[in-house]
Amino acid sequence: MYYKNIQMPTLFKEFYPKTVLVIDWAEVQMERPTALDNQPTCFPFYKSRPTMKGLVGITPSSIIGFARELYPGSITDKEIS
Repeated sequence: MYYKNIQMPTLFKEFYPKTVLVIDWAEVQMERPTALDNQPTCFPFYKSRPTMKGLVGITPSSIIGFARELYPGSITDKEIS
């Protein structure tokens, strides 16, 4: 079943009409861990705040289709996969 009235860019609809889910890593800001030994794992080298990251799947109508567990922000995508 394909939905015709979904919220996606026209070019995306034209070239990828059968898209069901877009999968990507998401990174969210979190509070600084109180335990000092946990703080470095949550600080990615390219951000100045603690984060967590996880794999999410978004439908073309902007609904979260699934979300995996969260990992500390300093972990690389390669380490998770």
